[in-house]
Amino acid sequence: MTPRVKRLLAGAICTLIASSQPVAQDSGPVTRPLSGPNLTDRLPAPKPTASQDSYGRIVVSWAPIEGAVSYRLWRSVPPTPTAAVALPDPKQTSYVDPDVKSGSTYYYLVAAVNEAGIEGLRGATTPVAATMSGPPTPTVTAKLEQPNPFQVLVSFAVENARNYEIVRTMYRLSSTDPLQIDHSRPPETVQRVMANTSFTDSYFPIISSYARSVSYTVRANLWNGVVTPAGTSNALILPAGVGMTTGGTTSTTGGANTSSAAVAGSTTFTVAAPATVKNGATTSLSASSGSPARWVSLNESVATVDASGTVTGRSAGNTQIVALATSSDGSLRVVAITLSVTP
Repeated sequence: MTPRVKRLLAGAICTLIASSQPVAQDSGPVTRPLSGPNLTDRLPAPKPTASQDSYGRIVVSWAPIEGAVSYRLWRSVPPTPTAAVALPDPKQTSYVDPDVKSGSTYYYLVAAVNEAGIEGLRGATTPVAATMSGPPTPTVTAKLEQPNPFQVLVSFAVENARNYEIVRTMYRLSSTDPLQIDHSRPPETVQRVMANTSFTDSYFPIISSYARSVSYTVRANLWNGVVTPAGTSNALILPAGVGMTTGGTTSTTGGANTSSAAVAGSTTFTVAAPATVKNGATTSLSASSGSPARWVSLNESVATVDASGTVTGRSAGNTQIVALATSSDGSLRVVAITLSVTP
C-alpha cells in the first residue's frame, strides 16, 4: 500500500468516526414569544376588487364571507396613511367612493367581522390610478344678510345638479363667548330638498340672548343619478343679543301693535294685534299674507295662541307672538309682535 493511499484511508476513517458521534442539545427550558391572535378565531380575508366607473367614482366590492355579520373598510391615497371609512351600511359587500381626483392612486383594505365582534384578516385591492375626477363637492357659503330677525343667505352650485339636499345645523351657548360653541353637539338639525342654488334662511326657532352658530351641509343629486360628496359652509356666528323680535317695522297706534315684513317681489306680510290683553281674556290676531299664517307663542306660560290666531292670556308678563307664512315667491316670511298680559 502506497503512502498516498494510506493517507486517504486514514482521513476517511476519521470522518466516519466524527459523523457517528451524537449531537449535543440544550435540555434546558425554552422561552417562546407571546403568540398573536388565534388565526382560527378570525374570519378569512375578503378578496376585494376596485375600479373606476364612468362617473369617476371608485367602486369597491367583495364576495360575502361565511360567518360575517359586518365588514370594515380602510382607504389610502398615498402618501397619506390608511384611514378607516365609515360605511353607510356595514352589512353590504360594496362601497362607492365619490371623493376621487384624477392623477391620484387609491387602494382599499376590507375585513369581515364575526358575531363576537372579532375582526378578521384584511384583504387588499389592487391600487387604482384614477384617470378622471369624481363628482365635485359643492362649495357652500353662508352670509348674514339681516340680523333682526336673522336672515342668512346660503349659496351653492354644482354643474348638472337635479336638486340639492341641505342640512342646517344650529348651535347655541350659555355664554357670550362665541369660542365656547360646542360644534360637536348640535341642538337642532333641519333638512330640506330644493332645486334652487341659493335661498334665504329666515326661520330660527331657537331663542337665546347669547351668540349662536349655524352651518349648512349640501349634497347635490346629479341628473345621471350620482350623489356628490357633502360640502359644508363656514360656521356663521350669529350676533349676540339679537333674536326673532320683529319681521321689519313696528309701530304703536291707538294701543295696538302692527308689524310687517316685505321683500322685493314678495307679498307684504302684516300682523295687527293689541298691545295688551288681560289675563284669562282672548283676542284674535289677523295676518295679511300670500298664504294662511301659522302661529307660535314664544312664552306659553304668559299667553297661548291656537291655529286660528286666537290668543289667550295665561299669566301677567310679556311674550312674543310669531306668525309664519309663505310669500308669493315661495320664501318663508316671519313676523313677531310683542304682547303684554296684564292682571
